Amino acid sequence: MAKEGRWLHEGDLPQELDDKLADCLWWILVLADRLGVDITQAFTAKMNDLDDQISKSVARGKSRTGVPLVE
Repeated sequence: MAKEGRWLHEGDLPQELDDKLADCLWWILVLADRLGVDITQAFTAKMNDLDDQISKSVARGKSRTGVPLVE
């Protein structure tokens, strides 16, 4: 967004991005807590699911987009 001029930043762009991402993560953790979501369990389950999907795609020789991984 900064490169496209849609986000005006001041100073060190990599540092600002670090700060913005950390801020987003903070609010995700706050929302999970307020909504009673076990974020550790949810994240672990999601990573396991993605791992299974990737393993199946590799076994079929295709990426998630259907493009062959090896030609």
